[in-house]
Amino acid sequence: MFKAGFLTGAVLLFCQFPVQASTDWQVGDFVRQTHRWDEKSNRFLPGAAEGDGCWQITAITPESISIKLISDVFKPWWADKPIALGEADDWFDSGVYKEANPTMPPLSEIKATFSAVASCR
Repeated sequence: MFKAGFLTGAVLLFCQFPVQASTDWQVGDFVRQTHRWDEKSNRFLPGAAEGDGCWQITAITPESISIKLISDVFKPWWADKPIALGEADDWFDSGVYKEANPTMPPLSEIKATFSAVASCR
């Protein structure tokens, strides 16, 4: 029989990561940021703090995902201006995230941050 503390811990750990309809992404899929990771609480929070940009996946490796901005606006917190439409970038789990979550598989931060969408229209 499990102890109450163990079950509570397991439920809290599970709930820290947003549910994804599908994280088996393929080149050509479209994604939008739907969550953001908060390093202070070590949790994913709802909402896209950096904009409503819609991206298309152009390449996938075990450690990174290349995406191209197809529509809408996306302004990273560290940038002076929004990313231009058509611009591509490589995304990977941050060092701070990996340090705080050493047992999580590669790309778990990215796959919890973005959600697949049917299209960018």
